[in-house]
Amino acid sequence: VHNMVFWKFSILRASVGGTFVYAPQYDMATFFAVLGTIPASVIFITRFETAFYERYREFCRVIIDNGNLKELMNKKKKMLDTLKKEFKFLIQMQLIITALMIVLGVYVVLPLYIKDPITVDIYSFLAIGFFASYSSFLLIVVLIYFDIQSEALIAASSFFILSTLLSFLDIKLGIPFYGLGYSLASLMTFAISLYFVNREVSTIDYRMFSQ
Repeated sequence: VHNMVFWKFSILRASVGGTFVYAPQYDMATFFAVLGTIPASVIFITRFETAFYERYREFCRVIIDNGNLKELMNKKKKMLDTLKKEFKFLIQMQLIITALMIVLGVYVVLPLYIKDPITVDIYSFLAIGFFASYSSFLLIVVLIYFDIQSEALIAASSFFILSTLLSFLDIKLGIPFYGLGYSLASLMTFAISLYFVNREVSTIDYRMFSQ
């Protein structure tokens, strides 16, 4: 959505043939920022989801097979410990990668190949924004795992609304602030998603039994 706002309303707007609309500097910064989320995607698929799903399946199996309370609490603890451990590892790794990409991008890669200070400045904000938005996406996936649909919808809707409104605010404030709105929207969505996960998973056994 933030890209569409800049395509339509920013002074960076350009068009091809009067039909294809884009914002070259903003789109280029977005492209490089998205590349920074690839490591998180790989870690999520190959490690986080694999390890967590095994514990999640064991937890659900106890409920389905009418296991006793001791078994249930033991599987719940293992599942939540795995969730915290793997999420912490993923966030730490992605934070390091994002920091490195910002430094290399701002001072080495982009000045060498792009030579456009507007793109470089926007990239710094968007790199942080995509780090936070992808982290939020992972938390929303966790909510969906536990069938916590309303909170997942609230978190996703919050991101949509915040990123749209704050992108308009970026445009009003001017070029030096381009990308900042997306970063703030992503960070706020991350806080909302993390709050929901922390609140809901502690009573997940009650929630799943009551459904």
